[in-house]
Amino acid sequence: MTNTVERTVHCYWAAWSVRDKAAAVGWLADDVEVSNNISTSTLLFGGKTVGLRAMSDRMQSSIDLFERLHYEATLVGLKGRTVRGHISFAVRHRLTGETIDGVARQMIEVRDGRIIRIQEYHDAERIAAFMRLVSHCAAEQRLLQTLITRPGQTRRFGSGDGPWIE
Repeated sequence: MTNTVERTVHCYWAAWSVRDKAAAVGWLADDVEVSNNISTSTLLFGGKTVGLRAMSDRMQSSIDLFERLHYEATLVGLKGRTVRGHISFAVRHRLTGETIDGVARQMIEVRDGRIIRIQEYHDAERIAAFMRLVSHCAAEQRLLQTLITRPGQTRRFGSGDGPWIE
C-alpha cells in the first residue's frame, strides 16, 4: 500500500508542477476534497472544493491567474494512506507581473490509487497582502489604460496638493 500511496502523490505533484491539469486531475478521486487556509474573499480558489469537476475549475483558475515560475514538492512523511509534503513555489500574477514565492504544507490522503483529500496550508496573511497589492496594481493599470485609450480629450492631472496640469 505504501508504494501505491507514495507513487500516486509523486505522480500528482509531477503533473501539477508543469501545470498538466489533465494528468493531475487523473490522480484525483471523483469525490476529492481539497481545502486550504486562504479565504475565498482573498483568493477565488481559496477555502474548500469538493468533486473532480470543481477541482478542475479550481486548477484552471490558478493557471489563468498565475504563471508558474517554480514548484518543488518534497515528501516529508508517510503514514498509512496519508502523505505530508512541503511545496516550495514561486508564481507571477499574469495581469500585473508581480511575483510571490513561498512554502505550502500539504497533507494528502490516498484511497485505491487516487487522491481523496488534500489539505494545504499557506502563510495566509502573506498571500492576503500580496493579493491586496496585485488588486491595487490592477486597478491602477485599468485607470491608466482608460486614460490612454480616450484620445482627443484634455486630461487634468493633479496630486490634490497643487495646481492642475493640463
